[in-house]
Amino acid sequence: GKVLVAGGFNSSGYLTGAEVYDPATGAWTATGPLNTARDRHTATLLPDGKVLEAGGFNSSGSLTSAQVYDPATGTWTATGPLNTARYRHTATLLPDGRVLVAGGYNGSSYLTSAQVYDRGLGFQPTWRPTLSTVTSPLNPGSRLQAGGSGFRGLSEASGGNGHQNSATNYPLVQLCRLDNEQWRWLRPDPATVFSNTAFTSVLLTDFPAGHALVTVFANGIPSESRIILVGASGSRVYLPIIMRGFR
Repeated sequence: GKVLVAGGFNSSGYLTGAEVYDPATGAWTATGPLNTARDRHTATLLPDGKVLEAGGFNSSGSLTSAQVYDPATGTWTATGPLNTARYRHTATLLPDGRVLVAGGYNGSSYLTSAQVYDRGLGFQPTWRPTLSTVTSPLNPGSRLQAGGSGFRGLSEASGGNGHQNSATNYPLVQLCRLDNEQWRWLRPDPATVFSNTAFTSVLLTDFPAGHALVTVFANGIPSESRIILVGASGSRVYLPIIMRGFR
């Protein structure tokens, strides 16, 4: 529930300083400084509670370096560098815990390249969302309703500068067929506000009938999946049968 602010620029130049704001006391406390001064970088909250800062700009130009902040020790540790130096890029936490870094500027041109940072999930079990109830059978033209806990994750992370926000406390709900792993992300019903314990999707219209897994992701951490039955039009559900050895 605290806020980490790191790096930036002021009248003295590019900064390594970092501090943490505690809303319970309204006070800022200095924490370990960045290994490399930087501005216009991204900061992404990882599933294990650490923070990845990547790229940016300082007096040396655009940066490839990246580092990870550990709130337990208040220190920064260098991690694998970007393949391409960049700043004003985006960094997005993916549902599987990886971070997608894309676009930006390198001092001479705008970039189309993108890369993925993979640290592994490494989350604490108590941070994992729990899926307790889910609609089954889920018939065409109906909404999936899920209940549980931890749907909103731990917090919302931001890289600053507005366009670099990473709304990581937004729950992602995935429907995945058991037979062929065809999957779809279910958007929330705009008329029903999702909460930490409940999610209602938009109408499901054209997902194939059969058994499927439902999984809730929060802060890139997946819940344990639940099997549901997706219905077909009418009252019957047809499941595929694979025949082998016949001509």
